[in-house]
Amino acid sequence: MNQKPLNKKTDKPAGRGVRDAQDIGKLLESARTGKGLTIDAVNKKTHIHTRVLKNLEAGIPDEALSEIYTKGFLKKYATFLGLSGNEAVKEYLERLLPKDASKDTSGQKLFIEARDESELDMEKYIPLLVVGVGVILVSAVAVFGIVKLRHFIAAHPFKVTGTVPAQRAALPAAVSRQAKNTEQAQSPSRSRQKTGPVTVSILTNDDVWLSLERDGSIVFKGVLHRGASESWTCEKQIKLRAGKLEVLEFTINGKYLGKIGKGVEDVVIDARGARISSAKRSK
Repeated sequence: MNQKPLNKKTDKPAGRGVRDAQDIGKLLESARTGKGLTIDAVNKKTHIHTRVLKNLEAGIPDEALSEIYTKGFLKKYATFLGLSGNEAVKEYLERLLPKDASKDTSGQKLFIEARDESELDMEKYIPLLVVGVGVILVSAVAVFGIVKLRHFIAAHPFKVTGTVPAQRAALPAAVSRQAKNTEQAQSPSRSRQKTGPVTVSILTNDDVWLSLERDGSIVFKGVLHRGASESWTCEKQIKLRAGKLEVLEFTINGKYLGKIGKGVEDVVIDARGARISSAKRSK
């Protein structure tokens, strides 16, 4: 005598209307594509993980989910697609999980609603959570240390005195006199070292009016043309006035000084070097 196959969950004959997971998956996929929706779009609307959506449409059991959660996801997906009233879906849901299985042994109702994507992938956020807690702890320790340091500084202020001992504020009178005498003794020798013949060479980079006085006598007064190079030797001092001092380059006793000023200036040259006179001569 032939018998219809029994439903493993209900021990009832599986009627002709009962479909398998592949048939229900095709029904879901057809309804989704008919609405012009992608898997990602459904994921954003229902918060059901894309992996779960693909497995439901393929009729493949998800190893990470129990039958309770599978039914919850399927029910939520079917409702979203408007298939909650479909007889085949309703019959498949009843076959997947009998009504009396919606309660556990203690009589408490099981949670069969679909979890959203954030609940399914909570484990990937655990490392970030640990890092965040670590950063908070380190910051708290740093703040605590700064507060303690400030309290310590406030309780133990550094004492800095602005006074200098009298013996270090000024040199002893004897040392001061000795230094003064030494400087006076060296002054004549320095003066003697800075006397003697002086040779001045002037190179002009442009036409310039020049007046030159050697040891009190004027030896040149006129225009030096661009590129000209002239030399004069004196026993004590050379004084000159230039209309454009910036175009002249000086060499004294073989030592190149280059340009020493600009504009109309009086220049004094001796063994000590060249310097601009503080008092200009009248024309």
